[in-house]
Amino acid sequence: MKKLLLTGIAALLLATGTAQAGKFSTFLTSKPPAEYDKPYMGELMIRRMATEQDMRNAFPKAPFKTNAQSHAPAISFHNETRCEVFIVSDRTLKALGMNYALTLRHELAHCNGWPADHPGAKKVPVDTKVEMPKLPASTKELLAYPPIVCVTPDWKSEPCESRKAAAMAGSRLPAWITRTYLKIA
Repeated sequence: MKKLLLTGIAALLLATGTAQAGKFSTFLTSKPPAEYDKPYMGELMIRRMATEQDMRNAFPKAPFKTNAQSHAPAISFHNETRCEVFIVSDRTLKALGMNYALTLRHELAHCNGWPADHPGAKKVPVDTKVEMPKLPASTKELLAYPPIVCVTPDWKSEPCESRKAAAMAGSRLPAWITRTYLKIA
């Protein structure tokens, strides 16, 4: 039993890239080149996912398996004026040894046009400390659930109790509430 447990731990360390040449280290990510590592100026939506599995379930065709560790910490989609960034929760990032600032800067570089094959990237440990990127004033962020987060039309978080009371009383919820409820499955 003890041998099986130790074998399982060793396999897990190798699978996540945390064991290299007999010492512990973090896995690497691509730090964008300066031409893309700049503030994003378009409309920005940041959505947090609770786990990597939530990310894989939401984006089954995403190429997460192409990264060296098969991790699924973040993804972004953009056009000329708008970018949507999906990043796992702080808890999940911490479990991966990653930090939010570097992950967000990586994804914002994609918003700024950095190609998916990461030309000009510098490989750095995922826990490299960087400054938080400057976000546009119009940035909207939806936190990971659970718990479910209620937001107002101007994207400020608010307690959901008043909405629960209205629903229990049988009143119809305003359309903006149903539009802001996000179910990714």
